[in-house]
Amino acid sequence: MNRENERAKPMVYMLLVAMLFLSMTNTLFNMPVDKIGFVAFCVIVVVLLPYRGSFRVSLLPFFIVLLSFLLSYLISIDEFEIQGFDSYLIIFFMTGIVFLIPYVTQGYRVLLQAFIISSFVYILFGVAAWCYSVLTGEVFFVKPLYGKQMADVYAAISFSTTQQVFGSIAMLNCIAIVWLRKYGIIGKPYFLFSLFISLVAIFASLNRVWLLFTPVLLLFWGGRRVLYAFLLLGIISLPVFLFYSDVMLAFGTVQSRFMMIDNLLDFWWGQEIRHVLFGRPFYVGDYFFMHGRYFTYVESGPFYLLIKFGLVGLFLVGVLSILWIGYLYKRSWFLGFFSLYYLFFVQFMTQEYLSVSFWLYWVIMFCLMAAKKYKVKEYNLA
Repeated sequence: MNRENERAKPMVYMLLVAMLFLSMTNTLFNMPVDKIGFVAFCVIVVVLLPYRGSFRVSLLPFFIVLLSFLLSYLISIDEFEIQGFDSYLIIFFMTGIVFLIPYVTQGYRVLLQAFIISSFVYILFGVAAWCYSVLTGEVFFVKPLYGKQMADVYAAISFSTTQQVFGSIAMLNCIAIVWLRKYGIIGKPYFLFSLFISLVAIFASLNRVWLLFTPVLLLFWGGRRVLYAFLLLGIISLPVFLFYSDVMLAFGTVQSRFMMIDNLLDFWWGQEIRHVLFGRPFYVGDYFFMHGRYFTYVESGPFYLLIKFGLVGLFLVGVLSILWIGYLYKRSWFLGFFSLYYLFFVQFMTQEYLSVSFWLYWVIMFCLMAAKKYKVKEYNLA
């Protein structure tokens, strides 16, 4: 690949950074700037990046899943309501990804640069806002844990709506910089500082699913010595952990999740056969009653797909995920394991299909695979 063609013009690069940052900021303005940013990002990549590469990925599984989702809409067209339903966001993001992937795998270098910088600014602001809120008691771009009756405990969220999305973007940043550092593509000073801030962000998000994955990340990066060093640091920081122990060690969320699943299965199985197979993407209303209130939102990814796109949609997404994990595992056990953890366990415990973090995962994974294929050690990303 021609090195000159691999360099984006500064203005294009700045636009990519700005649009990626906007795509993560769905609470910064009282308008959907995250959707606008994502569309603008896709347009810039497709139209303005002059890359011609040889790295190819079959898009057929993505098209099959997308067509099955569209079929679900067609089958349930008699239930169409112009307001209220949210499943269209999956079609919106997936359509963008399908058009984006061929260009992502050709322009991976500048896209990785843009993501690392934009996500770092996003994460740094979230950590700074969290520190400010903890020290002053003011609620400033953080989420008090009212649901756990801990109004004085804050979870970092930056410009996202939930700590899960914030934690996922922080972990994606960790994955990208650790992978690039492993291959000597990123400078050590920036790497260490960015990794530290990202790990603080994951802790500040109070998100247990990513805290559980952190030892695997550290083991991949530096082996047992680094893992032992961070475990020692964790022991030294034990008082801080004990302060948040009611959050970290609470099992109420897990118990509620299984109760929710039981109720969702009852709801799904009680539908017409067409909705059992293809879902109800236009459904707006209550799913079940629990803990003294009605639930109108499905918090578990597989069950969201099951209800919105039926057994057929869930099956096809599962097949796509398994094929993708197998593809990654043959090339990197670490990225394969991370994807298994993220696509199955994390999405089971919550769901990010309606958030940009889930779709940025695909962009970053394709970029990292392209970087591995082309072995771009000659370039320094920071």
